[in-house]
Amino acid sequence: MKQLLLSLFCCCFFSIALLAQSNEDIRLAHDYYQRGEYEKAVVLYEKLYKKNETSMHYYRNYYKSLLAIKDFESAEKLVRKQMKKMKKKPTLYIDLGLLYQNQDDDVKAKEQYEQALKVAQAHDIPSLASTFSNAD
Repeated sequence: MKQLLLSLFCCCFFSIALLAQSNEDIRLAHDYYQRGEYEKAVVLYEKLYKKNETSMHYYRNYYKSLLAIKDFESAEKLVRKQMKKMKKKPTLYIDLGLLYQNQDDDVKAKEQYEQALKVAQAHDIPSLASTFSNAD
């Protein structure tokens, strides 16, 4: 019985410690991002994104940080990975277009923007507009 209680206590303690670390990573990543310390933000957002790849918040800030440090190769891999998970999400085509635009490839950028409009439905238009307007 003592071993069971000790094991249960250890599990609870380590779970709380991991949660606290995760919350600290979230706070630090946000702080770095807000201060424009994108190299540091990338490290933390990558870690957070890998733990929760469905979080569009982590994805978005990770993506924007990669663009800010001009790591276009990693940014493209990230967008394409997200596209595989979230098929037909038009904002991801916008992200890819913005990536190409940052690389001065207007032809590829336009193709992605047109693809975004093809897959978009009426309810997607506000998020598309927001993605464009929040592009740095």
